[in-house]
Amino acid sequence: MFHIQYKKKYILIIDQGTTNLKIVIFDQSLKIINITRFNIPLIFPKSDWVEHDPIKIWNVQNIALKKALNSSNIQIKQISSIGFTNQRETFIVWDKETGIPVYNAISWKCRRTRKLCESIKKNNPELKKYIKKNTGLIIDSYFSATKLKWILDNIYGTSLKAKNGKLLFGTIDTWLIWKMTDGKVHITDYTNASRTMLFNIRTLKWDQEILNEFKIPEIMLPKVSSSLKILDIIKSKNTKIRIPISSVIGDQQSSLYGHFCVNSGMVKNTYGTGCFLLMNIGEKIRISKNGILTTVTYGENGKINYAFEGSILTSGSAITWMKNKLNLIKSFKDLDKMIKNSITQENLYFIPALNGLGSPFWNQNIRGVFFGVTESTNKNHMIRAILESTAYRTKDVLDVMQKDFKVNIKSLSVDGRLANNDFLMQFQSDILGVQIKRYSIYERTALGAALLAGEKIGFWKDLKKIISNIKIEKVFSPKMKESERFRRYNRWKKVIFFINSLK
Repeated sequence: MFHIQYKKKYILIIDQGTTNLKIVIFDQSLKIINITRFNIPLIFPKSDWVEHDPIKIWNVQNIALKKALNSSNIQIKQISSIGFTNQRETFIVWDKETGIPVYNAISWKCRRTRKLCESIKKNNPELKKYIKKNTGLIIDSYFSATKLKWILDNIYGTSLKAKNGKLLFGTIDTWLIWKMTDGKVHITDYTNASRTMLFNIRTLKWDQEILNEFKIPEIMLPKVSSSLKILDIIKSKNTKIRIPISSVIGDQQSSLYGHFCVNSGMVKNTYGTGCFLLMNIGEKIRISKNGILTTVTYGENGKINYAFEGSILTSGSAITWMKNKLNLIKSFKDLDKMIKNSITQENLYFIPALNGLGSPFWNQNIRGVFFGVTESTNKNHMIRAILESTAYRTKDVLDVMQKDFKVNIKSLSVDGRLANNDFLMQFQSDILGVQIKRYSIYERTALGAALLAGEKIGFWKDLKKIISNIKIEKVFSPKMKESERFRRYNRWKKVIFFINSLK
């Protein structure tokens, strides 16, 4: 174990999300010393295709690290540990010798293999059943497997090079750690691996049967280990400073841990680019029959647990679309004002499916729809409908999740950019009929990675006391009558089931 001089030491978290990269620095009291953000642009080469420039992600990380340290007046030698958390299903394939990617990073939002997934589900029911049982996932282009196959099938020379061990595959954490260690470490953790549709969550190993089916050579895949695996890295060739990477964890599992959902039945919801509701289900694997995913997470002391996950693929991205593509909103800060200036149009609904419908429907063919537009509908009504759709979709997922796990949720812990919107949080409480708890530390994803990183190296002096000092910033309690809740949600179900039925 690393021995730490506790005076003026910090944990640094690299949080690489879908649309931005954040550096978050914590001190020993879990106080956030600095948050440095840089946008990560998405690339849309074709309809339904979504990519990143992996070199730009690497360069932005380096710039962000320097800025975060400089603006905090912190020296690199004061960083006791680095933790990674990241968008999970997005991946990169690169040349092992040169380090040059063979193609852009393909985003989890990308739908280029939609038809392949539909074909597999239709023509190979045994594989469909096997994948669900052993990976906990649905066959869908949301996950990495079919898009990795696409690269090997479509980018000249990659299949042969992969077989010969000359190409490497990795999710974003793997790519950045490989770069930071000068190509010495090719690794990922259980949580990220479990989102590739190639990883067996029962054996905690790459699944050879699935690899054979997709003709993916295991030699190109990273070693998989616990999120708490410590790696030595040399940050500076001049000073030879060694800093351990002591946590690597997928963003949604990190958020679950950051909400202290370490025991069975505890649940959180993150309102970001998408909306992701996770429930810790303990040490036993359970497979949903109702469109909910099973994924690897962590319980107390970093012990392997499993979680139910409901993935709502469009949430904050719909607001970004309204802002960047339609110019109907200037910034997220305008949301409250626009809501106040709108009288609800109860029959106006938005189906948030810019990248298809996720849990529990899993329909890759549906796209976003405004339903019930009239001559009086304006942009304020549309923004309101988008926010309400996130709350409705959360209820779609939570109702099924509670049924699968046979539990009734009394409260929901929230984080993410849209969780700061009071209108959405109140409507969410109303439509669910439960309390919504928003905590004083908004950066729960970074917090989860920080807690794990610090636990591994003995950074926290009295973690239970520190956690007890984290306050609930605001509680939203239901105000809507039960009859009204039933009437509104019943109408929503009719609309979304109708849209989902369209071919």
